[in-house]
Amino acid sequence: MNCLGLAKEWESNPVIRDRLRSERKLLVHGLDQPYCKANRKNCVSNADVLGPVLSRLGKHPKKRLPHMDALQLEVGALVEKCGITSLGGKSVYKHSMELKQLAGLVKRKANRHEDPCFHDLLLLFDPEIQDRMIHHQMVLLLFNPIL
Repeated sequence: MNCLGLAKEWESNPVIRDRLRSERKLLVHGLDQPYCKANRKNCVSNADVLGPVLSRLGKHPKKRLPHMDALQLEVGALVEKCGITSLGGKSVYKHSMELKQLAGLVKRKANRHEDPCFHDLLLLFDPEIQDRMIHHQMVLLLFNPIL
């Protein structure tokens, strides 16, 4: 996956830019969590950051997750562009790893056709999933008309 330009996309989003400057973090997660765990709630909360990653991931022929080096360069470039000296005690590596784990979770859910709560994120990853989800729902209705 080509990560080149992610920092520019993220920096053009006022929500991400303001969060970085005020809260000193790229990803949002619960106060009770020491880091941004890969779960549905955190994926939806971080849709602004995940969106560009997933759309690029979906365009990659083999849909491979980004390499950590490339992702770290983009997160580091974003931090520099926003004029941040530290990320709230976390390193660029940790933010990159959390972002990669969130993208991996959405990719797994898309490949297994699970969890319709991810619908908008799944469409960024794989636009053809809409047709498969409709087909899956029709098959369910045919075999279980009482639903």
